[in-house]
Amino acid sequence: MPTDRSHKVPFLLGVATGVALTHPELRKNVRPLVRWAVREGVRLKARIEQVVASSAEELEDLVAEAKAEGTVESQAERAAASPRSGAEVVEPKAAPDVRPSRDERAEMAL
Repeated sequence: MPTDRSHKVPFLLGVATGVALTHPELRKNVRPLVRWAVREGVRLKARIEQVVASSAEELEDLVAEAKAEGTVESQAERAAASPRSGAEVVEPKAAPDVRPSRDERAEMAL
């Protein structure tokens, strides 16, 4: 029966860090390492948040495009099914994309 040990690693690292930080002789050597690990953890968290936000935005764009395409297709189907003879079907044009680019959004975030 396989056991999940993934929760034990952070626990053991926490215990080892706690012991090292409470022992006076080890504290001066371990503290810079702990500061570095925390700093890198904060940087990683910020990067993950950025990637998730970007992915969510791209997904929202895809959903909006799919909805717009579905609307255009359904309008074209209704127009084709209507009994008007000789009438030309005019499909609506998609609205231009006026959102700022990814680089412009990054600059605005700073």
